[in-house]
Amino acid sequence: MTSSIPIKVYTNDRGIASDLIEPEDGKMAAGETKTEIDHGTDLVYEGAIIRKSFGIGDIIQFSLMMGGNIASGVIAAWLYDRLKNREVTLEIDGEEVEMDEVAIQTRLDEFQE
Repeated sequence: MTSSIPIKVYTNDRGIASDLIEPEDGKMAAGETKTEIDHGTDLVYEGAIIRKSFGIGDIIQFSLMMGGNIASGVIAAWLYDRLKNREVTLEIDGEEVEMDEVAIQTRLDEFQE
């Protein structure tokens, strides 16, 4: 069974979406552009909310499509490796998560129970 988990990244770094998804043609289409994290698990780009106020970051939206028996630790490591050393706030299914691999894994574990 595949579960869909909404993920939001709050940031002023507009390159994050393409760095996470790495589209082949350089184009990002909401709901269509995705990358495979591991067999049966994809991160799907769902769009961005561009906020023009000074000091307020954009919101990059994704859906994490978790399928198969992938360990949440694999997904957490994948996300953490791509977001560490960047100024972001990570939200998984409406809950802000500390930018720490263990914290990300702990939150993702909740969806595998």
